[in-house]
Amino acid sequence: MYRGERIEGVFAPTTRTLTVTRGPQAGQSYSSPSAAAMAVVQSLNPDRSPNTNGWLFWRVTSSGAELKSLRG
Repeated sequence: MYRGERIEGVFAPTTRTLTVTRGPQAGQSYSSPSAAAMAVVQSLNPDRSPNTNGWLFWRVTSSGAELKSLRG
């Protein structure tokens, strides 16, 4: 959730890309979780600096853990 909106994405561990599947930017693929998070933040909160750590922004649906838990 970000600013009351559920945002979802699919993370590809081998390429470390993230594709947004629900919310603003749905259907867009990004070269990193941070790039995807920044696009979402910029879309939903344009008055805020979009600099965001995507490894902390995104959560794993099955566990609720931060995406950084999947880093290897």
